[in-house]
Amino acid sequence: MNIQYSFLTIALLYSVTLIGQTTDIVTMGSGYIDQSFYSLSNGEVATANNTNWDIAFSLNALSATIRINGGMGTSLYKVPNVDVSGWADVDTLGLSTWSQLINSELSWSDGAFNTNSENMNYGWGNYDIITHVVVGDAVFIVNSIDGEWKKLMIEELDDGVFNFKYANLDSSDEIVTSIDRSEYEDKNFVYYSLSSHMVMDREPLISDWDLTFTKYITTLSPGVYYSVSGALANNNIEIAEVNDLSNPFTYSDYASHGFLSDMNIIGHDWKSYNMSAFSYELEEERCYFVKNLEGSIFRIVFTDFAGSSSGEITINKELISGSSVLDNENNTNFFSFYPNPASNNTTVLIDTQAKQVQLTIYDVRGKKIFDAQMPRGFHETSISTADFEKGLYFVDVTFNGTHSSQKLIIQ
Repeated sequence: MNIQYSFLTIALLYSVTLIGQTTDIVTMGSGYIDQSFYSLSNGEVATANNTNWDIAFSLNALSATIRINGGMGTSLYKVPNVDVSGWADVDTLGLSTWSQLINSELSWSDGAFNTNSENMNYGWGNYDIITHVVVGDAVFIVNSIDGEWKKLMIEELDDGVFNFKYANLDSSDEIVTSIDRSEYEDKNFVYYSLSSHMVMDREPLISDWDLTFTKYITTLSPGVYYSVSGALANNNIEIAEVNDLSNPFTYSDYASHGFLSDMNIIGHDWKSYNMSAFSYELEEERCYFVKNLEGSIFRIVFTDFAGSSSGEITINKELISGSSVLDNENNTNFFSFYPNPASNNTTVLIDTQAKQVQLTIYDVRGKKIFDAQMPRGFHETSISTADFEKGLYFVDVTFNGTHSSQKLIIQ
């Protein structure tokens, strides 16, 4: 009797902590002046002023990506038919007819400076296969976030150091500077202001966030661009969008939908402006499933958007399928499972250096449905659930006496 009561108590506690929905609020500030970085596990983890930078340089050692602050007003043009030898005598006659260069809204790796890159050319320079240096071959015109017109050239990317220079259009006030990306590890980008001539270290660690809420440029039609506010996903985050739901707050069948890694799957169109009511309306029949860096899947539904008055966004979220990582006796132990919800079977993944590993599945009444012991190492175990009754179960893994549990839904 006491054992049954203990199991039931544990099950009820898990029901509260794992099934419960959570409301998070992120804010971009009045006029969307801030960029918010958001973690599905921890909520809003950081905000950064989004009005004090123009250019962002990739910190990925294998990347030559350079992006601009297009959403907040920085614009970029490549001077046609001019290479670096024409730096001193740049002619901006006809600039109004030049094509504006914008960041990709699909991938962080495609920046405005990388437009029309191909083979060994990165849009702003050519890769030398002998020296492994990217050497600049283009001159750009930049209208900074403060409205100042500058000419700019990325001279080279050599051993992780971006060397670049910029000046007024008449060549006055030339600045020659560099950014060593080895000084800014474990982040996606480091930022630079053409007005203050300062480097901005403004991002949280890559591992600390899943989504960023910010302003960015979207393409309305060929050559027509518009600044929008929305959510962009971190690298290696996968998202599925689901529409036409009668109740998006309870829908959990993520396995029936394809997950994509494009950064703008959530984007900006979860809201629209009603010109008659002078207010924003939300997509009330839509949810998103987001797989974070740990492999856990969350369902999120947008429930409120305050607009430019405060930039507040309200999100309903729920952990639908979790993965667990435990540090037990200084050994990292991982487990996850899929699909969830499941029908006929589910596959449990366990990677551990623990000497004793116990895998157990309980129903909501605390009854043990499945039990197995496993040695250390990586295991992929398929469990038949065809005879399980529909409902909620708990997958419990014990590593050397330390428990980690996640919910499993059988439908």
